[in-house]
Amino acid sequence: MALLEETYEDSEIQVGEEVEVFARFLDDCGVSRGSTTERRANLFKLVDQYYDFVNDRAKVLRERERLAKDARAGDDNFDMDTDDLLLPAPDSTELQRWEEETQTWDLLRRLLPLRYQDKATAACLSTGADRPPQSRREYWADFLLSDPKARERKTVLEWLQRSASTGPAIDDLVKEHVRNANRGDIVAHGWIHTRGEIKMHKRLVASSEPLPPDARELGDSNLEVRDKLVTQLDPDVVSRQGRKLKKEDKFFEMAIWRGCYELLRRGSSMTKIRDWCQERTEVWRAATVSALPLSDGDEEDVPNFDPYPTVLWRRMCSKLAQDGSIQDKFERAAYGILAGDVSSIDAVCETWDDYTFAKYNAELRSQFDAYLAKHCDPDDVESLSMLHGDVMTPAASREREQRTRSTISTPAKALQAAIIEDRLDTYLYQQGLALAEEANKESPSLLIPPPHGGVKAEDRTKYFGGTDFAGLRILAHIRIVLSALDELDGKDAWASPRYEVEEHAVAAYTIFLRQARLEELIPLYASRLQGERCYANLCRNLIHLDSVSRREELIHLIEALGLDVVRFVTSQPALVLSQILAENRTGLGAERPRFSIFQDDSPNLKYGRLIQPNIFGVDSDDSDGVQCADRRDEDLVRAMEWLLQVGGLLEETCAAGVGIYKYLLRESGQPLRGSP
Repeated sequence: MALLEETYEDSEIQVGEEVEVFARFLDDCGVSRGSTTERRANLFKLVDQYYDFVNDRAKVLRERERLAKDARAGDDNFDMDTDDLLLPAPDSTELQRWEEETQTWDLLRRLLPLRYQDKATAACLSTGADRPPQSRREYWADFLLSDPKARERKTVLEWLQRSASTGPAIDDLVKEHVRNANRGDIVAHGWIHTRGEIKMHKRLVASSEPLPPDARELGDSNLEVRDKLVTQLDPDVVSRQGRKLKKEDKFFEMAIWRGCYELLRRGSSMTKIRDWCQERTEVWRAATVSALPLSDGDEEDVPNFDPYPTVLWRRMCSKLAQDGSIQDKFERAAYGILAGDVSSIDAVCETWDDYTFAKYNAELRSQFDAYLAKHCDPDDVESLSMLHGDVMTPAASREREQRTRSTISTPAKALQAAIIEDRLDTYLYQQGLALAEEANKESPSLLIPPPHGGVKAEDRTKYFGGTDFAGLRILAHIRIVLSALDELDGKDAWASPRYEVEEHAVAAYTIFLRQARLEELIPLYASRLQGERCYANLCRNLIHLDSVSRREELIHLIEALGLDVVRFVTSQPALVLSQILAENRTGLGAERPRFSIFQDDSPNLKYGRLIQPNIFGVDSDDSDGVQCADRRDEDLVRAMEWLLQVGGLLEETCAAGVGIYKYLLRESGQPLRGSP
């Protein structure tokens, strides 16, 4: 067993500015200063800073991708700076990683203030309004104040809406449907092909009267089967007459409903939805989705709000979402969002985000519906008993949950799921098990020891690997923030036997910093480890430094962080020596050449056997000197050098030196006179 994981003195690890930026934010956080309220606010600010940084990075990459896409398409209608021309298009994996990290920090900055509120804030929220609500906005605010779970679900829903808003442009999503609608650059004017067919038929029969609903002569020759076309053009004519639109208009209809669904899915305001529909001369569709716009930042209000029509409208939307006569799945999904109907939205879900949105949208809508029903006349509510929303059986709910989990495609999504479900402690424990399993696969690790009992992670594919340095950075900082918030809340998390495993993410991050030759950042993160592990981590990650100036710099950093420098340097020799002796006892130590501190010449009467010159290392081209025979011997020497770096420790230095000297003599095969 090597004393240290391999130290890459000539490391080729590429480190981005985010490593130092995150460390600087953490160092400036001031979590150990001020009152409990101030320290909690500083932690929330820290998460905001992380989000702002990664969000800016993601925006830059998105813009570079857009410019590269426009350039490939030969679009002359876009501006590109000279500097932009020099930047390559971002790798899709890189962009996805930054997008997912942005989403993770965004989710944390929204949820942590709700879950770690101070008592004064919680008491203020629980008091509620001082008068009955009047407007729709007041009803909504009163509902949120009355139910903490609703506040959390609303927060998750807004996060999912915001994440979806960074996706592809809606026009790009409906481009194929618009092309098949066969109307050139025109995106408006409704069912122009069906209208033209009706007008042509009326001219043939020389009639100016509306066609009867059962007109048999009107069909679509483009269809494989001559289905009868609608004879009128009102919005519900397809479902009412049971007839078809022209094939081109059907694609136009699909494009419109896909757009409406995406606008609702992204939490667009009613103004934006109305403008989008009006541009396509389909304003009536905006009216159909305006009954309950729980969008993020919706600016509209209803002064004298009557809860009953809203409850009625939601349940009618539920019926439309489940109506089998509606062929377009996105039309049903749009009504499903308004109704909180899970199954209709599931039909268009592609990702974990989509499935999670369907669930939280349904739960929040159902909660608000129940709240509004309490403010309605009981007889009115009773009359709506026939119009129930989507109700899933427990078995169906479990099956859907399994299906949703199967769509988790990356460790970042598994982390987001754990944040939403408030099981971050379990996730970090499983993540620690995965790191420990990987670190101890070939030989035992000292920085990430295996858990007691040989427990292993449930599914390693859902957790970050030990070489995923970006993932380790995210995990380490989340762990640090959570442990600090738990401490402020008075939680004795350190008493848990799982705590050491949960800290593995921080320990693994310090290994990365050492491999990246960023030793000056190691004390900052090691100081977040508890108890003896803090100093053991410092010892094992910093012992390889042989520069006096570098050691002095690190000692000043350790002191500035409030750590015990004396404890650090005095524990190093004993720690290194105990690990070497443990290796020798278990036979796990690597084969090593015989090490002798004496010259091979015969002893003389005056001096006995002479000690080798330059025993602790010389230039490799100096054939007269002798280097330390093993890296472990060098670690012992450097442990003593760290100890000598701090003054006033003569007794401790002598004790450590005697122990190391005895060990070296034993290894050289020399008898120790007067020693037991």
